[in-house]
Amino acid sequence: MVDELAAAVGIETDDRSFLRTNDMLEERDDRRWELDPTSSEDYRERRD
Repeated sequence: MVDELAAAVGIETDDRSFLRTNDMLEERDDRRWELDPTSSEDYRERRD
């Protein structure tokens, strides 16, 4: 059940590795397209 919960929030790891939850969440969030300013619909308008 723990593996399913972790996968649901974007953390996937095997049983033999150390659990670095904060690091994993930060790495996951660094790749989120919503946090990339260039992904917004009006980016070009705001940039100019």
